[in-house]
Amino acid sequence: MNLQDDLAALADRYQSITALLAHPDLHTLRPERSGWSAAGHLWHTEASATSVLMAIARIVGGRGEAAEPDPQAIAVLAQGVFPPGRQAPEGVRPPADGVDGEALAAKLARNAAAFARLEPAALGTVPTTLPHPALGPLTAPLWVRFARVHAAHHDTIAAGLLGVSPHG
Repeated sequence: MNLQDDLAALADRYQSITALLAHPDLHTLRPERSGWSAAGHLWHTEASATSVLMAIARIVGGRGEAAEPDPQAIAVLAQGVFPPGRQAPEGVRPPADGVDGEALAAKLARNAAAFARLEPAALGTVPTTLPHPALGPLTAPLWVRFARVHAAHHDTIAAGLLGVSPHG
């Protein structure tokens, strides 16, 4: 796993996600395929990305924990594919009353810029971790890898709901 490659792939994925925002069916719910609209999947991705950026800031700021990442979590992230069936934690589920497209676009732009500002050299030197709700303790580079895999996962779902190919 290479941190610079993960950051570059995440930047590409953000371009793909941004392209989906203009789709006319972004907010259309297709309950036979997903409990969320494409906008809901993208909102979830950005809520999660905000949490990832906060975890990275805490680790780099010296507030991480001395815990080793779980080898199974590392293997899942190395594969780059999440196993099906995991439910999103309540705090990162899209709002039940729908997603505000302008707020989503703004959050997406903020998060993309924040990931672009991360310095790989600084992230790779901090050995501490913070726990992910499903994967356990992750280092800053593993949090970036999670963001990459997670964004790809939901970009692919959102694009599928819209009948287009993901570009990332």
